[in-house]
Amino acid sequence: MKDFLLVVWRSAVRERAYVFINVSGLAMGFACSLILGLFLFSELTFDKHFEKHDRIFRVVTELIQDGNQRTISEVPRAISPLMASEYPEIEGYVRFTTANIGGGLRLRRGDVVVNWQQAYFASDSIFDVFSHKIVAGDPRTALTAPSTVAISARVAKAYFGDKNPIGENLYTETNAAWKITLVFDDLPPNTHLRYDVLFSDKIPLLQDAATTAGLREQVSKGVGAITYLLMRPGFAIAKWEEFGREFDKRVVVPATPPGMTIRLRLQPLDQIHYGEPVAGDDTTGNRAYLYGSLGIAVLLLTVACINYANLATARALRRARSTAIRKILGASRGRLVLGTLGEAVLYAIVSALLGVALAEVVIELTPVSELLGKSVDFDLSSGGPLLAIVAVVAILIGLIAGAWPAMYLSAWMPVSAFKTRAEDSSKGSGARETLVILQFMIASCVVAATLIMLSQMRFIASTPLGFERENRVLITVRGTDKHARLPALTQQLRSNSTVLGVAQASVPPGRYNKRMMRVENDAGQAVSTEVAVVGIDAEFLGVMGIPIAAGHNLDPLGAQGEQILVNETLVRQLGWKDPLGHKIHTGRVVGVVRDFHFNSLREPIRPLVITMLSDDPSGIPEAQRPFWPRVVVVRIAGHDFGDTIQHIGKVITAFDPGNPFEYNLLEESLRTFYDTDRRALSLIMLFAGMCLFISCLGLFGLMAFATERRAREIAIRKVLGATSGQIVGLLARRIVALIAVGGAIATVATWLLMNEWLAAFAYRASINPLLLAVAVALVAILAIGVVAAQSSRLASADPAEGMRGD
Repeated sequence: MKDFLLVVWRSAVRERAYVFINVSGLAMGFACSLILGLFLFSELTFDKHFEKHDRIFRVVTELIQDGNQRTISEVPRAISPLMASEYPEIEGYVRFTTANIGGGLRLRRGDVVVNWQQAYFASDSIFDVFSHKIVAGDPRTALTAPSTVAISARVAKAYFGDKNPIGENLYTETNAAWKITLVFDDLPPNTHLRYDVLFSDKIPLLQDAATTAGLREQVSKGVGAITYLLMRPGFAIAKWEEFGREFDKRVVVPATPPGMTIRLRLQPLDQIHYGEPVAGDDTTGNRAYLYGSLGIAVLLLTVACINYANLATARALRRARSTAIRKILGASRGRLVLGTLGEAVLYAIVSALLGVALAEVVIELTPVSELLGKSVDFDLSSGGPLLAIVAVVAILIGLIAGAWPAMYLSAWMPVSAFKTRAEDSSKGSGARETLVILQFMIASCVVAATLIMLSQMRFIASTPLGFERENRVLITVRGTDKHARLPALTQQLRSNSTVLGVAQASVPPGRYNKRMMRVENDAGQAVSTEVAVVGIDAEFLGVMGIPIAAGHNLDPLGAQGEQILVNETLVRQLGWKDPLGHKIHTGRVVGVVRDFHFNSLREPIRPLVITMLSDDPSGIPEAQRPFWPRVVVVRIAGHDFGDTIQHIGKVITAFDPGNPFEYNLLEESLRTFYDTDRRALSLIMLFAGMCLFISCLGLFGLMAFATERRAREIAIRKVLGATSGQIVGLLARRIVALIAVGGAIATVATWLLMNEWLAAFAYRASINPLLLAVAVALVAILAIGVVAAQSSRLASADPAEGMRGD
């Protein structure tokens, strides 16, 4: 081993440029792949940080009506106690009922008011079912008493700094006091149900009936909850089928409305993130993003391995004579193979260590976590698994990268090594050229994919949505007691000349809720149809710039609940010849609006029902009325933006002095639909640059060996009158041909792959062939620049230097 290391060291010192190119290329490949690997590991271990994750199941509701199927994350709260009383395999259960209405819950302590997006009423059994790292308090008693609350560490930090908050109070918008009894560590990013605030569910609205009969009645009339069951060890989900069917028949079916089928199903906790789409889930895994990250990691390592293999085989020509002498002195082929593989593995391990250090620097000092959409946890001190994985991957990469050079070098016959250095192995040359084609095919694919994604993002930004999105300010007003005062608020907002219009809606554009509604068809029959529903006032269409195609707008003096607007898609879907007057639920259609995109462009326009907002709170549960939202849409002129927002802020603060002024711009809100795509684009742009850099780094080293081997030929050509430009062209010609072949293959591969990506958008730009040509041209220009920089040195050198022998 000592002799082996000494030989490698002497070789590295003698060929410093080779070592630098190979080690730096592999290190960058390792660093990028490690960062992506940490992201993939986090995604693939979603919810597995809970100690009992393999025994926890979520109960979901499957709704079927008139052939339409929908799965939602909530079930009636009474379901879990009924199941637990009848099925001995259930060890425990926990229920979450959202405390967020209209985009968050504001909690106050003194002058500090913060809006928390993740707040729930939770069972006191939560800390028995879900394991948490406890910062302060006793989890066994934390939520057993009414008016108690458990908070995350970041909530505690926001209100109390470093002080222990146990026993202190937080206040809601109704001035109700909640005593803090527990502080738990912030949840990791790879969990599907995130929460910062957990209120005790010991409130009248959420109390269970005392008897089985009462619980069964609550199945149809009670509040819903996200429900998890903790099963006893050894439970298999197949055991559930018989009980589940019988339970549905006895309990669920009697509480199901006519014409609808409801089934309850179990979802394993660790399969929720990448499972079926479920309405109500905050986070859903994007498999395309996952596969894309994996593909980028593999491609980067592939390019780095190609660099090593190419340079190692080219370097083998220089070392051919020493290898031949070792063979003559009795070295076996197997020993030569092991030596070459050992050298490759050693370089891979060194590169991996440098890559780990580089990855840590990148994670700490760059916004790479934002590109991945989540924080990347990088902590080598947390244990051996990460180090073991890095070591195993490094060894495998070393073996893969060194396998072909080892076989190629050891296969040389000793007599061949003593021939003139201008001769080359056609087999080795052809293999190296194949690898160059593969390398630049990958680079061309990545660059072309980047250009196509940029084209699609530009298409999204410029596609008309059917309404005006610029210069619209969204403000959420909470509390039904404020609804009657909104007309006065509108007048005060309009007192500034830069406010051009004010309207109201139940939810902001792009966040419309879906529900099943009974809709009258042309035959006069009521059919269940899934529609998006939004409530608006009579000013909304004008403020948003949505035209009416037929009929008229909602009449503010008309009967609320009886006036309905629909979009053109619903008219087409139902085949209405004359939509006006058709009955929907309890109202009738008075107008048809032009189709507009109220969801992302990934989805086609769906049927939409628009109702008149009501100020009557009788249909809202009393406990929810203080938090019930109303969205105020303010159309502004666009100039003097700062002064306009200041005016709006003063008016809103005077209208609702108990809460801080918060607003969103509609245009920015709609951009969140494409956050994942923008992150993917930024990520692929970053790694496209890395891929090109590694490829060019390898090409630079390969050309260094190529020009060195052709030094005598080039010297003769110069003596015979060849110019430097002609010599550079001679050396670059072959590389350009190889890149052209790789580019042609990349064009076809990119077309197929990006068509699949674009298929996820209902509205998309077509692939412009010019973008593919530009990608190949960019890669070719960069490669030619590298070749020219390397070969021009030799082309301008004194011919006498090139004519010298070894």
